[in-house]
Amino acid sequence: MKTKFLNRFIFAILVVHLCTTNFAFAAVDFSPEIKSALVKFTLVMCVIVVFSLILSVGLSVYNKVFVKTKSLLFDNNSLSLKTPEDKDEAVMTYITRNRLE
Repeated sequence: MKTKFLNRFIFAILVVHLCTTNFAFAAVDFSPEIKSALVKFTLVMCVIVVFSLILSVGLSVYNKVFVKTKSLLFDNNSLSLKTPEDKDEAVMTYITRNRLE
């Protein structure tokens, strides 16, 4: 699944790059305003890609380190997932969970 997504992502990048390269470099005399705007746009896109990669790596590390350890500490015999049998048990469960007296 990841490999298929990665292959399609790389293919999309290559298609966009190869289809727009001729148009980008066909005109020799870019005005300085357009060139500076293109440079700024390219820099912003590169920064967005870098930060999205940092974010995805950080979230995957967080999930592997913190979320897995929390799920291991969960007690499978806990009564928190038990469904009440009747109305009285449901009311008592609601009262005990919400600490009502």
